[in-house]
Amino acid sequence: MNWMSTEFWSQGWWQGFGGAVALISLLTAFMAIYISMQHNKAKKLSYEVIYAAPLLNIDNKVKGDLQITYKGHGVKQLNILKIKVINNGSLPIKSDDFEGLLEVQIENAETLIDFHFSDAKPHNLPVIGDKNGNAILIQPLLLNVGEYFTIQTIFDGPDDTFSVFARIIGVSEIKPVTERPVSMTLGILMAISLSATFAYIFFIEGTRFALYVGYSLSILLPLVSVYFFAKMYHLRVKNGR
Repeated sequence: MNWMSTEFWSQGWWQGFGGAVALISLLTAFMAIYISMQHNKAKKLSYEVIYAAPLLNIDNKVKGDLQITYKGHGVKQLNILKIKVINNGSLPIKSDDFEGLLEVQIENAETLIDFHFSDAKPHNLPVIGDKNGNAILIQPLLLNVGEYFTIQTIFDGPDDTFSVFARIIGVSEIKPVTERPVSMTLGILMAISLSATFAYIFFIEGTRFALYVGYSLSILLPLVSVYFFAKMYHLRVKNGR
């Protein structure tokens, strides 16, 4: 029997194989979605750089001949840095969850000249902070899911390196904002739907179209599902969940 014929691919044992492929794909999807839901069910506080740049760009050839002051402070390299701090988890962060202050440290600043809180959600979010050397110390506050505030700083220093630190119950580290793995879940669902569809068309119907297209997709797409599952599992392990 010619292996390229639809009759060959319509044999009962191939139909069983197609059913197994669809079943494995379905189980992979359920496992991946479960892991995604468990990963997202956590407190999470992150930061995002909105703007970071020198306030003045001065040629090195003339920098030594200039004396620059800002609000009475003599400066060498004036920089501006705007940071958003956001609760991008799935649980509220209460003020009682903080063990101490939230600290934004401008690592290489010679002088932290000024700072203020600007945009916030909600707009009347009560953010209170003070300056201590090169650090901005922020009082604990309630941040519901999706709420944020921004800090704009002006400082004298060679670069805009900074860190954000706080001891918060359920939050091991404050990290930069990253995309949620929603695209992974959608990719899995798409792969499962297509693989199950083509598995049915190819292994049961045995059409000529499926002979050239369905076979490759019904094998490839479950592998894509496994890849997404492995990525999400790795993400969960990396974050200690």
